[in-house]
Amino acid sequence: MRKKQSIFILSLSVLTAFHIVFANFYPRIYGYMNAQDRLTAFLSVSVIIRGLLLILISIAGFTCIRENRRLLPIYLGLFLVNLVLFFFI
Repeated sequence: MRKKQSIFILSLSVLTAFHIVFANFYPRIYGYMNAQDRLTAFLSVSVIIRGLLLILISIAGFTCIRENRRLLPIYLGLFLVNLVLFFFI
């Protein structure tokens, strides 16, 4: 595995961990934003950030898979975890 590919995998794993932590605190943040009358802005920003995260994972996966096909399960796993997490919050 090249250094570029290992950096991609590490950064996408960190982004996935950040997404999981955010998903864990989502109900609390939702309640706080609702109490502060900023719920619509929060929902809009969270959908945009999640969409950008999925796009980033797919672009990084496609660029690295062209060079090394062995990493396909790792990128598919990260993409599917983030995609499934998006729909079950």
